[in-house]
Amino acid sequence: MEADDEGKTFTLGGFMGFASCAGFMNCVASGSVRVLHSAKGWAGGFTGDSVRCRYVNCAARGAEVRASSSQDYACAGGFSGRNSLGISENCRSVSRVAAHAAAVSGACTAMAGGFTGYNHRGGTFSHCYGAGNVEGTAGSYYAMAGGFCGYDMEGSYTGCAASGSVAGTASSVYAGGILGYMADSVLENNAFNSASTISAHGADISAVHGANNRNGASASVAGSGNVWNGLGFSFGEDDSSPWKMGKNALPELYFESSLKAVTIFHISPEQLSLGREGAGSVRVDVVSEGAWNVASNASWAVPETFSGHGDGSFTVTAAPNNSSASRSGIMEVTTPEGLVRLLSITQAGNPYEQWKKDRFPAGTPEDQMAPDACPAGDGISNLIKYATGLDPLKPCGSVTRLTVREKDGGDSRLVLEWPVNPEAVDVEHSVECSPDLETWTPVQVMETKGKTEAVFEDPEPVHGGNARRFLRLKVTRQ
Repeated sequence: MEADDEGKTFTLGGFMGFASCAGFMNCVASGSVRVLHSAKGWAGGFTGDSVRCRYVNCAARGAEVRASSSQDYACAGGFSGRNSLGISENCRSVSRVAAHAAAVSGACTAMAGGFTGYNHRGGTFSHCYGAGNVEGTAGSYYAMAGGFCGYDMEGSYTGCAASGSVAGTASSVYAGGILGYMADSVLENNAFNSASTISAHGADISAVHGANNRNGASASVAGSGNVWNGLGFSFGEDDSSPWKMGKNALPELYFESSLKAVTIFHISPEQLSLGREGAGSVRVDVVSEGAWNVASNASWAVPETFSGHGDGSFTVTAAPNNSSASRSGIMEVTTPEGLVRLLSITQAGNPYEQWKKDRFPAGTPEDQMAPDACPAGDGISNLIKYATGLDPLKPCGSVTRLTVREKDGGDSRLVLEWPVNPEAVDVEHSVECSPDLETWTPVQVMETKGKTEAVFEDPEPVHGGNARRFLRLKVTRQ
């Protein structure tokens, strides 16, 4: 996703450009987000700019999040470009992040953060994770680069982590493993990967610090200013153990809860309603950060594939339901870590089967109960009698009644009427016309749902002389 237009302001996000007073749960955005050559630019892997929003178990995954400005702010965050008065819980972002303010004079500021570029007015973050190298550069004025947030005002950070290297270059630079610039910030039990570096290059290196302003991690500094280093921190080699304690261990609660708290795993839809004749290629989407497996407890419903890895999908195929009753089943989509998502499947029953049980005595041969059979010997099939509610074992002269109705203006119209069985929901009633009883042409499909009688008025007027027009009822099983 990209916006590129000199002199304009852009707010761009992988999921949403701007959000206000909204909530997001179990959502994933993927793909690069770039705002290029703008007057002012906000770019975020999930949202570009948000006010009073809450994010729970959400993720942004992209190759790159980038914002550049020629006049004002360039703000880029792996998850959100700017966050105001928001709440983020158990969320993660994985992207390279870069903000570039190109102006050579004036107050043109670059803000870059592995999770949030600019946290404005009291945002709250708990157990969130920003991964990816972060770079903030400005031709003049300020560059603020943080492994988690570039510029924070009155924010609160608890149990958050950042893993990418951080670099800031400008006349004045603020760079940090968790926060680049902080104003009345509250931090508790956060961590910056000790294998990553923090570097700042410029005439005025205002601050270089790690996690919670405590000693332990390495930092590379070019310039003058105060230096604080962060807690020791490192990562495992696979998804089963992403958190490892360094020599200055963070609290156990954080490490025990991190993996399950931020795992993204859900399916859509979670319920399927299938027709009685069965269905194929009904798609179910899976959003996952790892492997997943599918199992069904219903022999009549089969998934097309039984396993996958990462974001993907599978299709469900159901056999026809020849029973009068509906049926239901469950498919389980699971991960090796024990997470489970349930897919509920229901399939409608076959009302014709119930009609056979009600209308034919026990022991009646199956061929006498077939839809095209005529056990009464009157030439009217079981399907027609099923659709109209007539007794299949009793002869009847005619199912339909044809009359002529006079209309205002002197015209007359043919009117075809017939009874309807409201329980026969699996058939379609339609009317056909013919000039010679040999060639029949469809005229209209009738709406019969919930009705006990159908009435069709021919749109063609009745003509005198030798002109002929015949109407008939056609019943089709759906």
